[in-house]
Amino acid sequence: MLLEDAPSSSFRMCKRWKKKGTDYWNGSDGRPKITIKVNDAGLQLSYDGPASGYNVSHANNGTTDTLHQAFNVIQCECNDYLIRGGIKPDVNNIKTNINRSNAGFLMNIWIPFTNEAGVWQISRRGGMGHDPGPNAVLGAIGNVENREGPVQVVVGRITEYFVAFTIADSNKVFDKEDSDTIKKKDSESDIKKSVDKKDNIKKVGVSSLLDKPLKKSPDDKKSKDKKDTPAETWYRYPEDKLYVYQQRGKNWYAKHINTGQEYNISANSKYKSSVDKLNAAKTSNKLTAVK
Repeated sequence: MLLEDAPSSSFRMCKRWKKKGTDYWNGSDGRPKITIKVNDAGLQLSYDGPASGYNVSHANNGTTDTLHQAFNVIQCECNDYLIRGGIKPDVNNIKTNINRSNAGFLMNIWIPFTNEAGVWQISRRGGMGHDPGPNAVLGAIGNVENREGPVQVVVGRITEYFVAFTIADSNKVFDKEDSDTIKKKDSESDIKKSVDKKDNIKKVGVSSLLDKPLKKSPDDKKSKDKKDTPAETWYRYPEDKLYVYQQRGKNWYAKHINTGQEYNISANSKYKSSVDKLNAAKTSNKLTAVK
């Protein structure tokens, strides 16, 4: 699936984050410094800055929980990477740490990825200075396939609940951004409800990222025929920084920019919307040839 297929790509919090990104949040002029490293092994985020005073990724322009907004960034960046399919966020092994720094607080968040069939996404809900309970994130995602979690993650005064789940339709937004802002008045009832569900909640505690090969589509071998002879030119889809694409006969192939691994996205129905967009982009001459 293409980057824009990620459900969270339309969220206001993600749009606010991507409008400036790490180029702006670089520690200059008192602003927080946010660095992100992501590959097939996982995503690592480092936040060094004040606890409040800036709107990094708040849907409603909030500035009182800047440190906590780093978790919004985690959700946005994770889902953009996971939308390709075949990679699952390992919510049971999320690692965090936090310490005082000259800028305020230095917080690290590490979410490992594993190879897993399907298109996985991650969602989370939490609070700084209060515990919203697991029902907030469960209510946000609704009925989803292959859910893992909620898993409780505590770092400093921040309490988060993470879930991982698969999406069958890339155009359906399962995670409701409107419930991203958790009010303190709701937290007491949520905590009370969570007491009876302790056996359904797991608690977890940054390590270096390691490269892993991209998992190929299981349908690749079935779909190859004489028409699938590799062409010479690969094309870049607008704003896609992870893959380049090539049409062989009636089939579209995707190639990971870093690993060079290829797979046939036309052979898997879950990539239908991406194939349709590639065909449309080709017709309207929006694809850029890559040497």
